[in-house]
Order: sequence, then C-alpha cells, then structure tokens
Amino acid sequence: MKIPVYYLDKIRAAYPNIEFEHLDFNQDGMVNDVVVVNHELVSRLAREDWGSHTVRSRIISQLPTFHYQLHTIPTEILLEAEISNSSSVRSRQDWLQLYEQVQQNLFLYLWRHQKSRNDFWVR
Repeated sequence: MKIPVYYLDKIRAAYPNIEFEHLDFNQDGMVNDVVVVNHELVSRLAREDWGSHTVRSRIISQLPTFHYQLHTIPTEILLEAEISNSSSVRSRQDWLQLYEQVQQNLFLYLWRHQKSRNDFWVR
C-alpha cells in the first residue's frame, strides 16, 4: 500500500529534520492508520476527517436536546415499552463480580497495558 502524502507531510511538520529511510504502513486500525518511520518513530494518524465541520457542529448542537428528551421520557411510556430500570445501579460487590466476569471472558483478548489500566479501577 502506498502511504498518503499528507500523512508524510504531517509527520514532517512534527519532525522537520526527519529523513524517511524506511517506512512501514499499517492500516489495520478501525479509525487510525500507523506509519512507522525508520523502525523507531510510530505515528498514528486519523484515517478520515470523520465528516466536515458543519456536520460535527450540527450533531454537537443537537446533543443537549437529545439528552434532555432521553432523560425526560415519562415512566409510563417506558413501562409500556417494557424498558426496565438501568442495571447500572449496582453495589460495589455487584461491580466487583462484573469485573471478575470481564477478567475471565475479555482479558484474554487485551494487551498487557490495557489489562493494567483496567486493574486501576478496582483497587
């Protein structure tokens, strides 16, 4: 795969004196591409702009209204739709049991630094 020129321009802007002797390009990320320069500098670059400024602004301006509407739905409507109370209202013991389940089922797929970051929350 050919590395987009604007990626190299962004790297050059951050490191003006860099020489591109060897480049590795990884596009396996969901939202980022990675360029490894000279086997030592790792640059993670956003794959896309994720929409124009106008679209982002419109979505951001709609969030308060959405949040208000979401949290003011009458209880009767929720009951009619068979939407139960949130399961996030839990005791510390409940959260510790959930964490144990996550450790057993999910930790197998995490990297070491991700596991240690998550251990912080239960101490």
